[in-house]
Amino acid sequence: MRISCTPDALGDAIETSIRVWAGSDEIASEVVARVDQRRLDYVIALLGRTGMRKAQAKRRAAMFYRVIIGDTTWRLAGGPEHTTHEFDDLTALLLSD
Repeated sequence: MRISCTPDALGDAIETSIRVWAGSDEIASEVVARVDQRRLDYVIALLGRTGMRKAQAKRRAAMFYRVIIGDTTWRLAGGPEHTTHEFDDLTALLLSD
């Protein structure tokens, strides 16, 4: 299984701005929650294809998603982009027993 996430400065800024907006606007918050769930469902489905149990796939998808959001925040604050090797390591951790 290969999960891809390409750093994009404009996309990072938009994603972060929308999340800040959602912190003070109920409609924006509801939309962000729906988008988050759709993204999580996608990763859960990918993990499920590996034979992972649903409960474990849900937990790991949530951890993965938090890492990706944190990575966006880190890059916006001047941190380095993740490397292909780091992302491969993250994927391997998600799939490990």
